[in-house]
Amino acid sequence: MAELAKLADDLLAQPWISVHIGDSPFLLKASFGDAAYKLMLSDLDSVWWEEMNSDGLEQRAQELNKRLKAPVSAFCRHLREAVVPLLRGGSGDPLPGFSCERAQNLISISLRTDLSGVPFYWTFHCTEAPLSMVSRHMICPLLNMMQALHRQTRDLMLLLERKDAEILDYKENGATLSRDRLETETFNAEEFKDRFLAEERRTVGILSPVSKKHKTYLQLKQKKKWPRQLLQRVQKLKNRHSIVFVLQQLREILFLPSQSRRKRKAREFLADFKNGLF
Repeated sequence: MAELAKLADDLLAQPWISVHIGDSPFLLKASFGDAAYKLMLSDLDSVWWEEMNSDGLEQRAQELNKRLKAPVSAFCRHLREAVVPLLRGGSGDPLPGFSCERAQNLISISLRTDLSGVPFYWTFHCTEAPLSMVSRHMICPLLNMMQALHRQTRDLMLLLERKDAEILDYKENGATLSRDRLETETFNAEEFKDRFLAEERRTVGILSPVSKKHKTYLQLKQKKKWPRQLLQRVQKLKNRHSIVFVLQQLREILFLPSQSRRKRKAREFLADFKNGLF
């Protein structure tokens, strides 16, 4: 239990890495101990996970490799050697020896490799991650990172405005550029925000189109009042693990013009997320 608790903390600190298993792209993070492991997998629509202790490792190894005899630590070390190099590289190239199979809310990742010259088989049986785990490993880190990026963007905008004021003072006192091609337009924060949001919406629409259900939800969220029948309709459209939809909501919150509106929308967003409205 102590090892699994340590792995849980280590897994939280691990970054998500883009990988390909067969023809399917995923985000993957994993943490391995001496005789236990934890891993998480996401396709940006659902999130799966598996944790395995020493007893579970030994039982599954015996089931899949009846003729192979080795200590549990050797099996866990071999699995780490197969997975960790991929996490370090993050090239997104297909995983050799790996394949995946989906069934309802489950996903199985099968591995075929050699252990000391003997064929070794393993299957990661990943179940759908609970909402609290998705929030801890994806939603909260995304919120923290996007808030940090928003503060950075705000500071850079303020710096640009100060530089424009400084350049204007130089010009009013007779300073001129020695090369006309170095002249720039005065920075307009509102135009920059509008252009950035337009480009982001276009990019998200190309890479990860929003489903009809989510479009309906967005339209409903723009209503000022929530009649009971409207709320019931939204609850029927819920999809808890749509990461792309969550990202879109976070972008809209972070680029609201006032801090009070951002806080209010953030509270509404978190309340909807906890209530399972998407």
